[in-house]
Amino acid sequence: MEESSNIIEIHDLWYQYPNSKEHALKGINLTVRTGEFLSIIGPTGAGKSTLCLTLNGIIPYFLGGTMKGSIEVAGLNTRKYIPSALTSKVGMVFQEPESQLFSMTVEEEVAFGPENLKVPRDEIERRIDWALKVVRMEEFRDRSPFKLSGGQKQRVAIAAALSMLPEILVLDEPVSGLDPLGKMEVFSVVSNLRKEHEMTVVLVEYEVEEIARFSDRVVVMDSGRILLEGTPSEVFKQVDRLRKIGVRAPQVSELSYLLNTERKLPKPIHFITFSEARQYLVREFFEGTKPRTSHSSQSNMPKRNQDLTRPPGEGKPCIVVEDLTHVYEGEVEALRGINLQIMEGELIAIIGQNGSGKTTLVKHFNGLLKPTKGRVLVRDVDTREKTVAELSKLVGYVFQNPDHQIFESSVEKEVAFGPRNLGLSESEINQRVEEALRIVGLEKYRAVPPSTLGLGQRRLVTLASVISMKPQIMVLDEPTTGIDWKDTLSLLDTIKTLNKQGHTIILITHDMRVVAMIARRVVVMSRGKILLDDTTRNVFSQPEVLKEAFISPPQITVLAQSLEPYGFPRDLLYVKEFVSNLPYVRKKHHASS
Repeated sequence: MEESSNIIEIHDLWYQYPNSKEHALKGINLTVRTGEFLSIIGPTGAGKSTLCLTLNGIIPYFLGGTMKGSIEVAGLNTRKYIPSALTSKVGMVFQEPESQLFSMTVEEEVAFGPENLKVPRDEIERRIDWALKVVRMEEFRDRSPFKLSGGQKQRVAIAAALSMLPEILVLDEPVSGLDPLGKMEVFSVVSNLRKEHEMTVVLVEYEVEEIARFSDRVVVMDSGRILLEGTPSEVFKQVDRLRKIGVRAPQVSELSYLLNTERKLPKPIHFITFSEARQYLVREFFEGTKPRTSHSSQSNMPKRNQDLTRPPGEGKPCIVVEDLTHVYEGEVEALRGINLQIMEGELIAIIGQNGSGKTTLVKHFNGLLKPTKGRVLVRDVDTREKTVAELSKLVGYVFQNPDHQIFESSVEKEVAFGPRNLGLSESEINQRVEEALRIVGLEKYRAVPPSTLGLGQRRLVTLASVISMKPQIMVLDEPTTGIDWKDTLSLLDTIKTLNKQGHTIILITHDMRVVAMIARRVVVMSRGKILLDDTTRNVFSQPEVLKEAFISPPQITVLAQSLEPYGFPRDLLYVKEFVSNLPYVRKKHHASS
């Protein structure tokens, strides 16, 4: 079979943003074949998004700066064509969907690209129907994009790019705000597009499990350079090296790494996909074990991390939700008769598909929304009777998009704003600012304008702004979206510290691995109602129910559940506890001894 030609050719590319002392890209050399699925991973600030912006001419045409080297896309030199001339060649989905939505309705947003390409009207209609079906947004076609949830906005942005059927589809963290099954759907659709239309895909993402499954090649960047390049297997087998630069490998790759290092296997093994891992485990550890047809009991006392086994619902409630219904103006019910109690000192996660009502629910806790019916009590205070400013002393809210609450000229002023509005003395304000900046690790950035920081650091600024107010209850809406694994782990350590200090933490997230690592209790929402409310282990042990909310447990938990017929515990959450529950003598060797 004849090898396909290169559709992207980058030679010795250097780029420096205006007023920056450092190069964002340093000597990039990269070629991409027509129809290839290329994924780019790396820590925050590695230069991934910058590289994407050079592919459609936004850099340097709109952003300026100094650029050296050459880029050819579909035979066109990007420095000789303005971005609008490249739109039929390169479609792009940005990291933050709000930056590319501007039409009055979802339908108009998706139609805009094909209309500008002068696609016939009947073909445009077909593309709209197809693209909205792909991202599960058919029922929202007449809605304003600006009234949608963050994840729904992301779906619309993806549909708008898909409808143009570009030769090259560039996706900069396209699924960061989507529910787990929605992420998988987008990957599947993009993969099929590549095959059906010979579309070339360049993807920047942190979803390494899906990258391992769908990518032809993976590039690892750090500090503006390409560090690693190869097949998913070649890249993800380097678990330790990836970890050191702040990138995680798929959980099944971490599993093989631990088996190699802790079990001292005679022949090193490595897998990157679920099916590879399961086949190996069944063959090597459970050969000769007759599968059971019913759920195994937990009487074999599996070894588990004990931090997440305390049952929820203990202590005194700090938030009580009674028969809560909320209807947005002119819209359907977003919440339908919610009843919920959150206890003092809990660390609880609220999960569910995009548009399930998660953010609508928590916005009632600090008065941003008022009940249409029912009531919400915070520390015995009826939120209907208090202003947002009054409730902010009780409930701190970190928004999904940090730019929605950042406005000061320096990090220090941003963090001091809340305490200053509480009328505190300057000495008390300074003390709170120092403490908050220390907790989130931003002391050296105190004089820096927060708008110039990376997304992960801006999230930490908003968290520090809430910490400085010293509310007993903190709501964190998608705090890890768009930040690398190293920053995620650092943020989770901060959240755990705050919880140990007595703060009640309410976390909204689509990252099930984060939920498994930190939450003691999980509330699952679907279509404005509560579907499940239980310990983390018990919730993730019900995959069929979770499917109703478009949720899938972490990969290692799904793997454990697939081995349940062999007597393996189904509620494991971590790679380490998975390994500790595997037999120390592999079945086939035991049988032959």
